[in-house]
Amino acid sequence: MELGTAMRTILPSPTAKAASGEQNLERLISQLPIAAYICDRDGVIKSYNNPAVDLWGRAPPVGSTVERFCGSHQLCYPNGKIMPHERSPMAVGLRTRRAVLDQDVIIVRPDGSRRCAIANIVPLYDSAGRWDGAINCVLDVTARQHAILAQEEERRRVARELHDAVGQVLSSARLRLKRLLAEAGPKSRGAEVGDVLHLLDRALRELGAIAQDLRPQELDALGLESALRGLAADFMRRSRLRVWASVSSIRPALANGAALTMYRIAQEALANVERHAQATRVALSLGRHGGRVVLRVKDDGRGCPVARLEAEKPRSRGMGLRNMRERAQSCGGTLDMRSAPGAGTEIVCRLPAAAGGRHGR
Repeated sequence: MELGTAMRTILPSPTAKAASGEQNLERLISQLPIAAYICDRDGVIKSYNNPAVDLWGRAPPVGSTVERFCGSHQLCYPNGKIMPHERSPMAVGLRTRRAVLDQDVIIVRPDGSRRCAIANIVPLYDSAGRWDGAINCVLDVTARQHAILAQEEERRRVARELHDAVGQVLSSARLRLKRLLAEAGPKSRGAEVGDVLHLLDRALRELGAIAQDLRPQELDALGLESALRGLAADFMRRSRLRVWASVSSIRPALANGAALTMYRIAQEALANVERHAQATRVALSLGRHGGRVVLRVKDDGRGCPVARLEAEKPRSRGMGLRNMRERAQSCGGTLDMRSAPGAGTEIVCRLPAAAGGRHGR
């Protein structure tokens, strides 16, 4: 269960009276293992726990009308732009009196260090059922983001080693065998040498495919558009499915981290079509809509209830829907999925046109 969903389940609704008083609620958040704090209706911080102090890197004054909505020194959007506290998820939750869940923010500490976090705001009500403020439970996902970055760096290193080291050895062996075949002639075990050459050619093709899967060279050299066209073409050859690709030019180009995020999501979405969809056609499109770059991958397969996919754990070689969504959120974007039995599946990823992300080259 997602943190935001769990909070809405545990905390009182506007139609139900709170079972415990304010002191019990403060005692509850003091025992939570993640950062949590409470604001009144005006955004004044009433209480917070020790993990919040660790996350913020400071202990803001309780009850101050100067520092409202959040106790951090500064907030930023996922793309690095400064987020005014009056536009923070807590401020939005108080203004609308509704839950604001799974919002990505960057918390800037007084020493300048940054923490990636997910905010979840749920309204609070007093014992008479009157709206009385909100609670924010903030999950620190910095380590998770660093793990994604480390994974991409390792993919890049392994792809380079495969191409530069193993690929060069196989290519050298192939050239030497061709020379031997030319010198020996067809009557002197030439057929065996020819078989070995075929095996080496196959090994080189497989090696290239693995390196491409680990880190697409087109993405670094030619950009996201060319990489997606190549991905669609390779998928059509491999899967024998009909693929319709409409990839528009994106100018200015997405930053490296955001482009890589888009590519990985398209890669995983196509892999899911091949593995599970039982589809005959796939449509992949990329374009700019307003201030966002939008990727769509839609198939005509058997479809699946979205709730089931939401609950699935990521596979060892795939991202899984939850991780795809986290990748999009890390660049300030969103990922939505529409699917139903017999109606196919559509994955839609939207990233801000200026997205930089946190997964560099």
